[in-house]
Amino acid sequence: MVDPEYLLDRVVEKIKDNVDEYVVIVSDSNELMAKYARGESTVTQSWRSLNVSIYVAKDSKTFITSFEAESPVKVLDKLGDIIRMLQPNPFYAPLPQPTGQSSSSVDRVVKEVMRLYLELLILEDGYIRFEEDETREHPKIHPRFHFDIFYTNGATFKLGASNKTTLSSFIDLLNLKTECFYLQKS
Repeated sequence: MVDPEYLLDRVVEKIKDNVDEYVVIVSDSNELMAKYARGESTVTQSWRSLNVSIYVAKDSKTFITSFEAESPVKVLDKLGDIIRMLQPNPFYAPLPQPTGQSSSSVDRVVKEVMRLYLELLILEDGYIRFEEDETREHPKIHPRFHFDIFYTNGATFKLGASNKTTLSSFIDLLNLKTECFYLQKS
């Protein structure tokens, strides 16, 4: 797995020249799971995951995302296209300048602003995302390519896709003014 500091450097390198300001948080966590059923422990698993949370702003347009991926830097290849399609955010305000008083490498005020932005993102009514998930792939239960649809903080339902989607196709799927997509059972 990628070193968190290396990942942070790669993400920053990928976005720094394309935006006016940014906040990047890389969280490294070790997860443990035990399943207990019928009086005995039946499954024990452990894994390590890297989560990347990003806030970027360009020309008063803002974009916030958070994801877990083996190679999250690939996701950032489309950042410029995404920002160009956004409308200016009427609530945009520049990030505060670092005070220089923090003993941490990340200013406390910037950390708090990012935490607040991410909390607002999580409290969103719902969202849809396209995911390519080789790790948990199962042909009928968890297809490699799929749409996750959320009405709350937990997955509401999943739609499999026969292949990888493009950013323009994904945006078209959500555009009420273009032709409708149809579902077809494989």
